[in-house]
Amino acid sequence: MPKLPLRQQPLSVFSASAGAGKTFRLAAEYIATALRDPNEPHAFAQILALTFTNKAAHEMKRRILDSLRDFSEVSDFGESKGLAQAVQDILNISGEELAIRARKALESMLHDYGSIGVGTLDQFTHRLVRTFALELGLPGQFDVELDQTMLLELAIQELMSEVGQNAELTQLLVSYAQSNVDDEKGGDLYPALLDMAKHLAQESSTEALRELAQWTLQHHGAAHSALHDFQRHLREQVGRAAGEIRDLLGQVDASDISYANRWFSFLEKLEGKDPEEWVPNATVSKVCSDPQALFSKKGAERQVDPTQLGQAVAIHVERIRSWAGQALLVHEIRKNDRSASVMVEMAKALERVLERQRVQPLWKFNQLIHDELTTQPASYLFERLGDRYRHFFIDEAQDTSTLQWKNLWPLLENALSGGTEEGSALIVGDGKQSIYRWRGSAAEEFLTMVQHTSVQAPPNANLPSLAGRTEHIPLSDNWRSRREIVTFNNRLFEAMASQMPRDLHQQTYQAAPQTPQGDPGGRVELRMLPKAKVEDLWPQILDQLVVDLRSAQADHWNWGDMAILVRDKRQGRAIALRMAQENIPVVSSELLALSSSSWVGAMASVMHWMLVPREKDRQWAVLRQLQEAGIWAVPETVLHAAGVALAQKVPDRPFEAVLREILPEFSPDIAWKLSLYEMGEYLARALGFGHQSDPFVLRFLDALHEYSTKQINRLEAFMAEWDRKKDDWSISAPPGMDAIELLTIHKAKGLEYPLVYVPFGSFRIQDGRSVWMTMDWTDLFGLDTEAPPKSLLTLKSLHSDGKQSIRAAIEAVHPDYVAASENARQERIFDDFNLLYVALTRPRDGLTCYLWDEGYGKDLWAHIQQAYPGVTDHLVLGAWPDQDDRRRPQVGDASPWILTHVASDDWTQRVRLARFQEEGPEQRLGNAVHRVMERIRRPGDATKAIEQTAMEMEWTASEYKTVVERVHQALADERLKPLFEAAEIYTERPLLMPEKGVRRPDRVVKLQDGRWLVVDYKTGEVEDEHAEQIARYADGLTAVLGTRPETLRVYLRDQIELYGS
Repeated sequence: MPKLPLRQQPLSVFSASAGAGKTFRLAAEYIATALRDPNEPHAFAQILALTFTNKAAHEMKRRILDSLRDFSEVSDFGESKGLAQAVQDILNISGEELAIRARKALESMLHDYGSIGVGTLDQFTHRLVRTFALELGLPGQFDVELDQTMLLELAIQELMSEVGQNAELTQLLVSYAQSNVDDEKGGDLYPALLDMAKHLAQESSTEALRELAQWTLQHHGAAHSALHDFQRHLREQVGRAAGEIRDLLGQVDASDISYANRWFSFLEKLEGKDPEEWVPNATVSKVCSDPQALFSKKGAERQVDPTQLGQAVAIHVERIRSWAGQALLVHEIRKNDRSASVMVEMAKALERVLERQRVQPLWKFNQLIHDELTTQPASYLFERLGDRYRHFFIDEAQDTSTLQWKNLWPLLENALSGGTEEGSALIVGDGKQSIYRWRGSAAEEFLTMVQHTSVQAPPNANLPSLAGRTEHIPLSDNWRSRREIVTFNNRLFEAMASQMPRDLHQQTYQAAPQTPQGDPGGRVELRMLPKAKVEDLWPQILDQLVVDLRSAQADHWNWGDMAILVRDKRQGRAIALRMAQENIPVVSSELLALSSSSWVGAMASVMHWMLVPREKDRQWAVLRQLQEAGIWAVPETVLHAAGVALAQKVPDRPFEAVLREILPEFSPDIAWKLSLYEMGEYLARALGFGHQSDPFVLRFLDALHEYSTKQINRLEAFMAEWDRKKDDWSISAPPGMDAIELLTIHKAKGLEYPLVYVPFGSFRIQDGRSVWMTMDWTDLFGLDTEAPPKSLLTLKSLHSDGKQSIRAAIEAVHPDYVAASENARQERIFDDFNLLYVALTRPRDGLTCYLWDEGYGKDLWAHIQQAYPGVTDHLVLGAWPDQDDRRRPQVGDASPWILTHVASDDWTQRVRLARFQEEGPEQRLGNAVHRVMERIRRPGDATKAIEQTAMEMEWTASEYKTVVERVHQALADERLKPLFEAAEIYTERPLLMPEKGVRRPDRVVKLQDGRWLVVDYKTGEVEDEHAEQIARYADGLTAVLGTRPETLRVYLRDQIELYGS
C-alpha cells in the first residue's frame, strides 16, 4: 500500500477523484484527530464533520465506531487493518498504543454519543437556526418542512384562493395564462405555476425576490405596459426603415444590386414579428463597412452615386441592427415579466402559509444565517451552540453553494486563528463530480480554492490570516476500477480537457489522470451507432443493450452485478419497459413507481371515474385499465367495441350497468360512504386482488392512509395528489435481489458496480438557464418608466456560427447579457462532462457505452479514434476477469420473509353498528323497564336501580310512575319470586362461552333446588326469534355449568307473560 501523503498545514484541501479512497481517508483523518491526545479521550466532541447526505453521514459515523471497536478488541485489527495502518502513519504510533487510545475514545463516545459531531451541512444549519430563532425573527416554536413541493403547492393554492377577490392579481394570472397559450406552453396554469414556484427555493432567486417584494402589482402593470408599447414602437420603426430601404433600392434596377434576392428576402423578414429575423445577415451588413458593396459591377456604371446611395442604406441597416438588439432583449424580458410578477405574489402567499402552519423550509436557513449571524463573532455562536469545535471536516465540497461557504468561513477561520489551541480544517471534494448546479452548488468555489491552496495562498481574498497556512493534497490513486478502465478514462478525459472553454475547467481535467491501484484487467466496450432519428435510434440502442446484457449473463455474471445508468427518467422508463418485455429483472425507481402497476392503475382509474362518472374519457380509462390489468379478461376487439359503444351520444346501456357486469362486487354508493383507506381496501377486494400481497397495491393503500391522516380525507384532493406524484411514489426493492439496477447518473454518484452500462452516452446539449439581471431601461431603451429591480431572463445560446450576428446585435445593446450567456455555456459544458465522468467511473470490472453523432457523441468518438487508431465504430479493450477473480457483493445470511396473503375483510360484515331509531312511547317504556330489571339482583335493589335508570334516561313524571308500577308488579308476581331468592344470581354478566364468544343473557340463576335457569326479559310482542335466542344461551352455558339450564322468557307488559322450556 503506497504511503499516505500527510497533512502539514492547518487548512488542507484534498482533491479526491473517483475511486480515490476518499471515505477511507476521511475516516482515518477523523480518527487520528480524535486520538491525537492520549490524555483526552473526549476530544471527538471538538470535531465537526459535515457531509452532503444523511446516508453518507450515517455510514461515516458507523465506520468510525466499527473501526474503533476493531482497533480496541480485534487482534490484528480485523477488517480495519488498512485503516489502522493509516491512523498509525498519521499519528506515528505503534499498534499497541493505537489499541489503548481507541479503547478509551470508543468508551467515551458510547457514553456521550450525542456529542459525536458527524452530520450533514443542512443539519448543522438547522441547529444554528434553532439556537438563534429569536434573533432571526422566527417563531419560538416551528417545525422544519422538508417537502419542498408540498409547500410550493400550498403557496399556489393560497395564491389561487385570491382569484376573483383581488382584481389586479386576477388580471395578472389571466394575462399570465394567456401568454403561456400564446407561447404554446399549454393552457393548464397549475403545472406552469409549480414549475415557476421552484425559483422560490433557489438561493439565486432570494435576493432578487427580496428586492422585487417592494414592487406592487401596479408597478408591475406599468412596467409591462411600457415594454408592450416599446415593443410595438420598435416594430413600427423597423417597418418604416424597411420602407425607406425599399424606396432607396427602387432607384436602381434590381439587376444592378449585388445579391438582390438576399436583400429583398431581408426586407420581407422585417415585416414579421420575430426580432431574430431583423438582424442583418452578412450580405446586408457588408454595406455598413463598404457602401459600394451594395451594387454589382454592372450597377456601378449607372448614373447613380453608389457611395451616396450605399451610405444612405447603411444608416438604416445600422439602426435596424440596434433596434433588433433592443427587440431581442425586450422579447426575453417580456417572456418572463409576468412570471416574475406572479412569483413575487407567490412568495408573499408562501410566507402566509409558513406563518399559518408554523413551519419553515430548509432552503431559507442559509440566507437567514448569512443576513443575521455572519456579522457575529464565531466565539459567540459556539457559546450559544454549547459546543466549541476546533476541527472541521467538510466532505463533497464541490456541491457546497456560494452562500454556504460564506456562512462557513467565519467558523473555520475562528478555529484556525491560532493560539494555544489551534484547530484544523480538512476540505475534501472533486470538481469533476460536481453535478448538482441546479441545486445551487458552485464547483468553481472549490476549484478556485484548489488553485489558491496549491501555492499556500488563502482560499479566498477575505481570509488573509490563512496565508502560508494552507495546502492542497491530490488523492490521485484509483482503488475502485480495474486498470484497463482507469487507463481508458485517463486518456479520454485528459484529451477532452481541451474542449472546455474555461481555463479553470481545463486545468481540472488536465489533472484528472489517476494511478490505478486496483486489480489488473477490466473490459471497456464502446459503440458508435449510425446517426438516425430518435424514433429509429432508441430501438437500436435498446436492441443492442439487450444483446450485451444477455452476453454478460452467458459469461456467468449475475443480473445483480450490472447497473444501467441514464441521464433522465424518460430514458429510464424506456429501458424499464423493454427489460420487462424481455423478462430481464430490473430494480429501478422508474420500474417500481406505483404508476407502473396495472392493478394500481385500475384502482386509480375507478377512483377518477367516481369523481366525474358521466365523463366519457374517464369511463373509457376504466375499461382500458381493467382490461390491461387482466381483471376484465376480454380480447382487444371486445375492448374496442366497448369503446365505440361509449362514444355514442346516447349509449345503448348506461356505463354503471357495464361496470356492474364487470365488477359485480363493487358499488360506488358503498365506496362513497367509506374513508379513503377503507375505499381503497374495498376497491381492491372488488377488483379481485384484495387478499394478495401485491407490494404496489399495499403501497398505494399506505399512500391513501397517509394522505387521509396527514392532509385531508377527500377523494378529489387525493386524486389530484396522485396525478402529480404517481411517478414519484414507488416501492422499495428488497436488498439482495438478483436484478439489474437501473438508475440516473445523479443517483449513482458515490456508488460502484461490477458492470456498468451507459446506453445513452451522447448527451444532448441543453440550454435555457434563467438568471436574474439588473437592467436600466433608460440606458438600454431610452424609456422613462422605472424598471423592476431585477428581471428574469432566459439565456439564449449565442455561441454557434449561425448565431454570431444575433450575438453581436445583443452585445451592442447589453454586453452583460452576452457575458452571462457565455458563462452559462461554459458551466453547462463543464457540468455535462462531469456527468459523463461520474457515469464512466462507476464500474469495477466492465464498462459499456453507446454513442452516436449528436451532442457530445461526435467529439467523444473523435478523441477515441485519435487515442486508438484504426477504430471505426466499435472499440473493445481488455476482457472481463475470470469467475474466480470476481468480487461478489456480500449478501446477508438472513432469509427474507415473504408475505403471501393479506387479511382484508369488510369489517361491516363482522361488526354491525346499531342504527339510531326514534323511540316511540311504548318502546321507550319497554326499554326503561328492561334496564331496571337487569339491575335488580334482590328485591332490595329496586329503589336504587329505578333512580339510577331514571337519571340516565331522564324520565318524565308520568314515565317514572309507569315504570315503578311495572317493576313492582314483577317483583310482586309469585311466579317470579324464585328468581330473586335464588342461591346464585348473575345479571347482565358477559359470559365467555366455548366456541360461542361473549354472550350477555339478562339473568342466570341457580334456584334453591339446584336447577339452573336462564332468564330473558322482553317488552314487545312474542316472536319465535326470542325462543331461538334464549335457547342459544342455554346451549352455550351447558359446557360451563355441566348441565343444560332451563329457560324462561318474561314479557313485562300490562299483564306479565311467562314462557319456559
